[in-house]
Amino acid sequence: MNRNVTAIRTRLNATFGVVRATVVGSHKKGTAIRTYSDVDVFVVLQRMEARWGSSDVSSTTLLKRIRDDLQARYPATAVRRDEVAVVVGFGSGEFAVDVVPALFDSFRGRPIFRIPDGGGGWMPTAPDAQLKWLRAAHAASARRLIPVVRMLKWWSCTRAATASFRSTYLEALLGCENVVGGPWSHAEALARAFSYLARSGLSQVADPAGISSDSLAPTRTPRQRATLLEAARSAAGRSTAALAAERAGDWRGAIRQWSIIFNYQFPE
Repeated sequence: MNRNVTAIRTRLNATFGVVRATVVGSHKKGTAIRTYSDVDVFVVLQRMEARWGSSDVSSTTLLKRIRDDLQARYPATAVRRDEVAVVVGFGSGEFAVDVVPALFDSFRGRPIFRIPDGGGGWMPTAPDAQLKWLRAAHAASARRLIPVVRMLKWWSCTRAATASFRSTYLEALLGCENVVGGPWSHAEALARAFSYLARSGLSQVADPAGISSDSLAPTRTPRQRATLLEAARSAAGRSTAALAAERAGDWRGAIRQWSIIFNYQFPE
């Protein structure tokens, strides 16, 4: 994967005015899960790359330029535009790299960038500030937050109907309230997280890093959210039953409940 990221950096450096290109997202945060988490490459471009005359081009236009350029570099690989990135599907998508173009916006105690918002416009982001917040929340949780987030991402990806769960939302929801911090076993922390997801109703939450004024949503659409909430409520009930079975010494029963929660992809 490092080879693919390096090759993309080299190509973009040769074609565009690149200021820097770094890995961000789940692979940087430690919340990535194998086969499901793409590698996010944050590519800061010179401002001229997004200008046409005296105004900025739409983010859709810039994404198309990057997609066309990378498709020319990898003619045998599927290259497509996503909401905010260009996805290069190495290994038939198993080792995909998401190229996120960014423009420097301002410095307000930390560098703020603008990235595509999925609708042709631009939205603010600050990967360094987001990573700093997550690490602080992880430390405050007795270092349980990141492992629990990783497990919940795996849970959501074991079924296509719940795979739309957004990682940044999950981190914010659990981290802001320190839901899993405490003298819990990993099973107890995970059960507490499921219970909190169910009780929360998966309502939108404020950006804990204070970068965006827009609230974070758990999924792209209300229908996806409703499906995810139903699954979270089911998982909360079964995780409670799993803990009860564990306390009674019924390990087989506990494993059965966890296996159902994780769609029979939970390691025994």
